[in-house]
Amino acid sequence: MLKNRYAAFGLFVVVFVLFFNLLDFMYTAWIAGGTYRFSAGLDLGVPLLPGLILGYVLFLHKKES
Repeated sequence: MLKNRYAAFGLFVVVFVLFFNLLDFMYTAWIAGGTYRFSAGLDLGVPLLPGLILGYVLFLHKKES
């Protein structure tokens, strides 16, 4: 586990976006039978917002004791 919370947050967001696109590729190519087309607006923007929110909650949010 990374000790720096900000590095863990950044790594989480990058992995979240990559995993989201991988799942989108697998669905499009194998299940739907179409061709995968990458668009920066949808394929980066859509998973980036939930990745940032979830990463903030998991890594940067101060826990109240």
